[in-house]
Parts: sequence; structure tokens; C-alpha cells
Amino acid sequence: MPNYYFFYFFVVLSFASAEAKVRTVTLDMALKVDNQLVERPKKSIGFGQTATVEYTPPGKEPIFIDVTPSWPVKGRIKMKMKIGKLISGKKTTLTRPEFETVTGQGRELIHIANDVALGISIVPNIN
Repeated sequence: MPNYYFFYFFVVLSFASAEAKVRTVTLDMALKVDNQLVERPKKSIGFGQTATVEYTPPGKEPIFIDVTPSWPVKGRIKMKMKIGKLISGKKTTLTRPEFETVTGQGRELIHIANDVALGISIVPNIN
């Protein structure tokens, strides 16, 4: 009977230590509107979670960008994004770009909608 308790304790301890090793990623971002830097948000999130950036250009509807990084596979991090606008507080997605990168190296994407050129660069760093 005592061997069962030891096995149970070992399994629980193994799961607890695996949870403690969950890593996060810091997204260093730069948001440009019409080629002018307007924001430099920095978000630390878990892999598979979504970081959101919102910005309202003068005289235009608010813009949102959702970024969801996936766990690295062979050293590459896949970034899934949603870019859109907020209409009466509700998100309307305009595009869903995806790209892959490695930690410390970023990519810049440019999206043009409603006479606004929106550029975002993202550099992921694993914590």
C-alpha cells in the first residue's frame, strides 16, 4: 500500500515541476501609422495567449492588432495576427496575417485600409 502513495506523490510532483517550467514570450512591438511611429508597446504573455494593441488615428476609427505566438518548433515561433477596426466597441477583422520568426529577430508587416497605412513590427524574446 505505501508504494501507491509514493507513486501518486511522484506523479503529482512531476506535473507541478512541469507547470513551473512554462515559459513566456515578450513581444517588443512598434506601431506605425502612415510611416510615423505612434506606439512602442511591450507585452509579456504565455505561448498560445493573445496580446492586443489598440490605437485610434486622429479622425479615424480605432484599430486593433491581436498577436498570438505559438510554442517554438525547431527554434521558430509562429505568429498569428488579427488586424482590424473597432466599430462601436466590437472587433471587425480586416486581415489575418501569419509569419514565422526566431527569438530576437522580428518582422514588419504593413496593412493599408481606410486611407491609413498601418505598420507593425514584432520582435519576440523568450523569457
